[in-house]
Amino acid sequence: MTCKDALPIATMRALETALARALGADRVSIGESRRLSGGAIQENWMLDARVWHDEAQSKTRWVLRRDAAASVDTSRSRMDEAALLSTVVAVGVQAPAPLLADAGALLGFPFFVMDMLPGPAAAHRLRATRPWCPTAPC
Repeated sequence: MTCKDALPIATMRALETALARALGADRVSIGESRRLSGGAIQENWMLDARVWHDEAQSKTRWVLRRDAAASVDTSRSRMDEAALLSTVVAVGVQAPAPLLADAGALLGFPFFVMDMLPGPAAAHRLRATRPWCPTAPC
Protein backbone atom coordinates (compact mmCIF):
# COMPACT_ATOMS: atom_id res chain seq x y z
CA MET A 1 0.00 0.00 0.00
CA THR A 2 1.41 3.42 -0.91
CA CYS A 3 1.12 6.52 1.25
CA LYS A 4 -1.57 7.81 -1.14
CA ASP A 5 -3.61 4.68 -0.36
CA ALA A 6 -3.50 5.03 3.43
CA LEU A 7 -3.61 7.82 5.97
CA PRO A 8 -0.31 8.67 7.72
CA ILE A 9 0.30 6.75 10.96
CA ALA A 10 0.42 9.99 12.99
CA THR A 11 -3.04 10.94 11.63
CA MET A 12 -4.46 7.54 12.55
CA ARG A 13 -3.01 7.72 16.08
CA ALA A 14 -4.47 11.20 16.65
CA LEU A 15 -7.85 9.94 15.38
CA GLU A 16 -7.70 6.93 17.70
CA THR A 17 -7.19 9.15 20.75
CA ALA A 18 -9.88 11.65 19.75
CA LEU A 19 -12.41 8.95 18.81
CA ALA A 20 -11.86 7.07 22.08
CA ARG A 21 -12.57 10.30 23.94
CA ALA A 22 -15.63 11.13 21.78
CA LEU A 23 -17.07 7.62 22.21
CA GLY A 24 -16.22 7.26 25.89
CA ALA A 25 -14.21 4.16 24.99
CA ASP A 26 -11.19 2.78 26.78
CA ARG A 27 -9.34 2.49 23.51
CA VAL A 28 -9.76 2.73 19.74
CA SER A 29 -7.40 1.10 17.27
CA ILE A 30 -7.54 1.85 13.53
CA GLY A 31 -6.13 -1.15 11.71
CA GLU A 32 -6.54 0.01 8.14
CA SER A 33 -7.41 3.16 6.25
CA ARG A 34 -8.22 3.19 2.55
CA ARG A 35 -9.22 6.03 0.27
CA LEU A 36 -12.64 5.40 -1.22
CA SER A 37 -13.38 6.00 -4.89
CA GLY A 38 -15.24 9.09 -6.03
CA GLY A 39 -15.12 12.22 -3.97
CA ALA A 40 -14.19 14.83 -6.57
CA ILE A 41 -14.79 17.65 -4.10
CA GLN A 42 -14.08 15.83 -0.81
CA GLU A 43 -11.89 12.87 0.11
CA ASN A 44 -13.55 9.92 1.80
CA TRP A 45 -11.45 7.42 3.74
CA MET A 46 -12.67 4.08 5.09
CA LEU A 47 -11.38 3.33 8.58
CA ASP A 48 -11.44 -0.26 9.89
CA ALA A 49 -11.37 -0.01 13.65
CA ARG A 50 -11.71 -1.85 16.93
CA VAL A 51 -13.29 -0.21 19.96
CA TRP A 52 -12.78 -1.35 23.55
CA HIS A 53 -15.30 -0.63 26.32
CA ASP A 54 -14.24 -2.31 29.57
CA GLU A 55 -13.40 -5.89 28.53
CA ALA A 56 -15.68 -5.89 25.46
CA GLN A 57 -14.21 -5.34 22.01
CA SER A 58 -16.14 -4.56 18.82
CA LYS A 59 -15.18 -4.11 15.18
CA THR A 60 -16.55 -1.21 13.20
CA ARG A 61 -16.09 0.77 10.01
CA TRP A 62 -16.15 4.51 9.77
CA VAL A 63 -15.64 7.09 7.04
CA LEU A 64 -13.39 10.10 7.47
CA ARG A 65 -14.49 12.93 5.19
CA ARG A 66 -12.13 15.83 4.45
CA ASP A 67 -11.60 18.44 1.75
CA ALA A 68 -9.86 17.30 -1.42
CA ALA A 69 -6.95 19.29 -2.84
CA ALA A 70 -9.33 21.01 -5.28
CA SER A 71 -12.42 22.54 -3.74
CA VAL A 72 -15.56 24.37 -4.79
CA ASP A 73 -16.33 27.63 -2.98
CA THR A 74 -20.05 26.82 -2.83
CA SER A 75 -19.50 23.50 -1.01
CA ARG A 76 -20.55 23.30 2.61
CA SER A 77 -17.79 22.98 5.17
CA ARG A 78 -17.08 19.65 6.85
CA MET A 79 -18.39 21.13 10.10
CA ASP A 80 -21.65 22.16 8.36
CA GLU A 81 -21.98 18.69 6.80
CA ALA A 82 -21.49 17.01 10.19
CA ALA A 83 -24.11 19.29 11.78
CA LEU A 84 -26.59 18.59 8.96
CA LEU A 85 -26.08 14.84 9.24
CA SER A 86 -26.56 15.00 13.02
CA THR A 87 -29.83 16.85 12.51
CA VAL A 88 -31.28 14.43 9.95
CA VAL A 89 -30.20 11.37 11.97
CA ALA A 90 -31.88 12.89 15.05
CA VAL A 91 -35.23 13.07 13.22
CA GLY A 92 -35.04 9.49 11.96
CA VAL A 93 -33.52 9.74 8.49
CA GLN A 94 -31.27 6.78 7.68
CA ALA A 95 -27.95 8.56 7.28
CA PRO A 96 -24.46 8.05 8.71
CA ALA A 97 -24.15 9.49 12.19
CA PRO A 98 -21.17 11.80 12.74
CA LEU A 99 -18.97 10.67 15.61
CA LEU A 100 -16.27 13.34 15.63
CA ALA A 101 -15.86 16.67 13.82
CA ASP A 102 -13.00 19.13 13.95
CA ALA A 103 -12.43 22.44 12.17
CA GLY A 104 -8.69 21.82 11.78
CA ALA A 105 -7.05 21.98 15.20
CA LEU A 106 -6.64 18.20 15.62
CA LEU A 107 -5.20 17.11 12.26
CA GLY A 108 -4.37 20.41 10.56
CA PHE A 109 -7.39 20.18 8.22
CA PRO A 110 -11.18 20.19 8.71
CA PHE A 111 -12.79 16.74 8.79
CA PHE A 112 -15.46 14.61 10.33
CA VAL A 113 -15.77 10.89 11.02
CA MET A 114 -19.11 9.17 10.52
CA ASP A 115 -20.54 5.69 10.62
CA MET A 116 -20.13 3.71 7.40
CA LEU A 117 -23.45 2.47 6.04
CA PRO A 118 -23.95 -0.16 3.35
CA GLY A 119 -25.24 0.84 -0.06
CA PRO A 120 -24.44 3.37 -2.76
CA ALA A 121 -23.34 6.90 -2.05
CA ALA A 122 -23.77 8.07 -5.64
CA ALA A 123 -25.86 11.25 -5.62
CA HIS A 124 -27.29 10.65 -9.09
CA ARG A 125 -28.58 7.22 -8.01
CA LEU A 126 -30.04 8.55 -4.77
CA ARG A 127 -31.84 11.37 -6.58
CA ALA A 128 -33.26 8.92 -9.13
CA THR A 129 -34.65 6.50 -6.53
CA ARG A 130 -35.58 9.08 -3.84
CA PRO A 131 -35.46 6.58 -0.96
CA TRP A 132 -36.33 9.33 1.53
CA CYS A 133 -39.84 9.86 0.09
CA PRO A 134 -41.11 6.58 -1.39
CA THR A 135 -44.83 7.45 -1.36
CA ALA A 136 -44.92 11.08 -2.48
CA PRO A 137 -43.26 13.18 -5.18
CA CYS A 138 -40.33 15.20 -3.88
